[in-house]
Amino acid sequence: MLGCASPCLVNIDEVKAWLTTLAVDGARAGERLLTTAQEVIDALGLPSWADTSKIQLNLVRLKILDVIREAGLTDKDFEKFKFFIPSTRRSMSADDTYYTFTAYLNTMIPAKFGPNVERLRAFTARMIRDAADAGRQGRGLQAFMSSSKGAMFENFVKMYVPEFSAASARRAVMIRANGTRALCDYFIEATGAVWDFKNQEEALAANEVDKYENLVGQAMTTDRHPVQSVNFLFTADTLAGRNWARLNAKGYKIWYLMQVDSHTLKPVELLHWP
Repeated sequence: MLGCASPCLVNIDEVKAWLTTLAVDGARAGERLLTTAQEVIDALGLPSWADTSKIQLNLVRLKILDVIREAGLTDKDFEKFKFFIPSTRRSMSADDTYYTFTAYLNTMIPAKFGPNVERLRAFTARMIRDAADAGRQGRGLQAFMSSSKGAMFENFVKMYVPEFSAASARRAVMIRANGTRALCDYFIEATGAVWDFKNQEEALAANEVDKYENLVGQAMTTDRHPVQSVNFLFTADTLAGRNWARLNAKGYKIWYLMQVDSHTLKPVELLHWP
C-alpha cells in the first residue's frame, strides 16, 4: 500500500538523478526545510485537479510530517514529484495522489541518505522506537513506518547494490503446483532466485518465514520461470543471525549487506550463526 507493490509512477533512477542534479554547486541555494503540512503541499507543486486532501490529512494523522522533518527533506527534494503525475490527466483522486506521494517519499529518503545502510537502518528503527515511546499518540506513525521501512530498504537495495539493478530482476508472483501464490520482492530470471528484503529489528513473524514454503523446484513465475532458491537479505549480520536458525531449517539462504566502503555495498551470505 505504501511502497510500490503494484506498478507506480515513481521512477527510482529519476529520483537519484534529481538528487545528483541538486548536488551541483548552487543548485540547493535557498532551499527550505519543511516544518508544516501546508509547506509540504506547496512544495509538491501539484495542479488544482490533483486531490491532496489525503496527503494533508495523513501528514498530521499518521505523523508523516515527523518523518519528513527527521529525514531533513526540503522543498527542493520535492520539486521532482510533480513530474511523476502524467500531464495528460485532468483529475487525480485523493487515494491515487497519496499513493504516489508515499511511493515518492519511500524512494526519496533512501536516495537522500546515499549508500549508507546503517544510516537507513538507524533512521527507520529510531522512527519506530519514537512512535512506540509516544504510546497512543504515536500509533499513526508506527503504522506508517511499519509499512514504509520495507519499501525504503527495497528501494535502497535497488539503488545502491549492483547485483539487484539488472533489468532481468523484478517483482514476481510465484505459482505453486497446488495453485497457491506468493509475491516476492525480487526475482532474478537467470538464476531462478527469489529474494525478500528485510529491514526490521525484531525476529520475523511465522507467516514471513512460512511464506515461501514449497517454492523451490515446485513453483514457477506467471511467465513460467522456475524457482531455484529462496533468499532473505537483511540490513545487518546481527539481524540476519537473529533469524538464521528458522530460515536455514526451511532450506532458505540468509544474506546481509556489508558496507565495504563509503560508496560500496556487498551482499554476503551468512553460512552459520553464531
